[in-house]
Amino acid sequence: MSKFIELSAAAQTAYAGLAQAARQANLHRSVADVPGGFAKKLVKGRLYWYHQVKSPDGKLQQMYVGPDDAATRALIDGHADPAAKKASLHLGRLCRSVIELGCYGVIPKHARVLGRLSDYGLFRAGGILVGTHAYLAYQNSFGVKWNAGDTTVDLDFAHPGKNISLAMPSDIKIDVHDAIESLKMGFLPVVDRTRYTKEDEPDFDLDFLTSLHRGGDAPVQVPRLNITL
Repeated sequence: MSKFIELSAAAQTAYAGLAQAARQANLHRSVADVPGGFAKKLVKGRLYWYHQVKSPDGKLQQMYVGPDDAATRALIDGHADPAAKKASLHLGRLCRSVIELGCYGVIPKHARVLGRLSDYGLFRAGGILVGTHAYLAYQNSFGVKWNAGDTTVDLDFAHPGKNISLAMPSDIKIDVHDAIESLKMGFLPVVDRTRYTKEDEPDFDLDFLTSLHRGGDAPVQVPRLNITL
């Protein structure tokens, strides 16, 4: 018995188009892709702009952007770029149509974590998705659907840590812990912060892995990512 079935030609064609559109969208990311909006505040007689977005628990989070000058206003105008908003909506429609045709899709709560870590730069800093989710994602690239196996409720990420430096970006500094905290999903760090768990969903773990090293299987701290592998 075959371990997979081929997706329809329509599904394979649609996915190829989506993959190309997603790569192009990633290359042209701008301030228009940032969720939320901007607010102006008067502080000691001067006007300043802040970016604000609501967290899942409804609380408003604000971050300082800059003074009320031409450069800051140009940045804010770029956030309202209608062309970028239209392109984002088009990409969403492509995603929905591809899933409707039978391609594999990530469940929303997992996609939310993946999107946040991507926005913070984990994958640009050498991180990769591994484990069951990576295996399931191969289906779309191969134009097939596995006959066995299903998605799991944990997410696994790998990073070379200190073992590989060739052709790896060395000037990227991100805060993975802050990215996870910003989700407000109740993840708690355990095992020297190599894993994050949720009390209300015991199987929904975030695991950060690396290969064996001179210290054996001892956790490896990566300060520029603020994470332990």
